[in-house]
Amino acid sequence: MGIGIGSGKGGRRPGAGRPRGSIDKRKRAERRWLVAPEQKLPLDLMLAIINDPNVSEARRDKFIIAAAPYLHPRLTSIAVAKAPFEMTN
Repeated sequence: MGIGIGSGKGGRRPGAGRPRGSIDKRKRAERRWLVAPEQKLPLDLMLAIINDPNVSEARRDKFIIAAAPYLHPRLTSIAVAKAPFEMTN
């Protein structure tokens, strides 16, 4: 098709877009919690094990290592303008 009327650029088209009544990720997650509110997220279970005083130290250490990336972000490297040997007080 050429330029002009009916060139197919934009506008409402039948059948385009998300169907009416479909749910997005957020609503799907909300409905999942409404169905089974007693279920916990894996991170919540890990934190419960970490905070349990009856758990062995070795197991607690493994869970701390596994949970750390989800709780504490890694520090990014910072670009230095000068080489370290050029820096003076």
